[in-house]
Amino acid sequence: EAEAKAKAEAERLAKEKAEAEAKAKAEAERLAKEKAAAEAKAKAAADAAKLADAKYKDAITRGDAAFNNAKYPEAEKAYQEALVQKSGDAYAKGRLIDCERMISSDANQKTDERQKQLLAKYPQGVTEEIHPADGVVVIKRVLVKDKVAYVYEKKVFNWGGIACFRDGVSITESVFELETKK
Repeated sequence: EAEAKAKAEAERLAKEKAEAEAKAKAEAERLAKEKAAAEAKAKAAADAAKLADAKYKDAITRGDAAFNNAKYPEAEKAYQEALVQKSGDAYAKGRLIDCERMISSDANQKTDERQKQLLAKYPQGVTEEIHPADGVVVIKRVLVKDKVAYVYEKKVFNWGGIACFRDGVSITESVFELETKK
């Protein structure tokens, strides 16, 4: 009987030992899987960061090339792309401001040149020109007041439609008539 008890106790201990080993093995496998998942996540994050950095550098390179060739709208777009990759980047922000300043300067120079041409060509007051074309008659009125000139256009289409513009911006027919009265 003592021998049977000892045998049963040995079996119980062997069973407990096997269960403990199985539990330890399962825990080790779970920890290994968690570690592998964490490493994969870290690698994916590093790869994403490398890709974002490459996109940023590409955008800056394209922006600088466009800026140096006075292609400011193209440069502006590239610097905006760079800011998508690295928001708050001081270099891209500064170059974006430079682009906006240059674009504004270019627009002002073109506007000034256009004003000079209009003022040289037209006298003070309203000058009207009529230009017939296929399916439309364009009535162009140039208004010169002091040192400012405005170009008004009224397009009368053969199908009955009418479109009016002041310096290329759509206006109503009543505004066209009111502002260009002779």
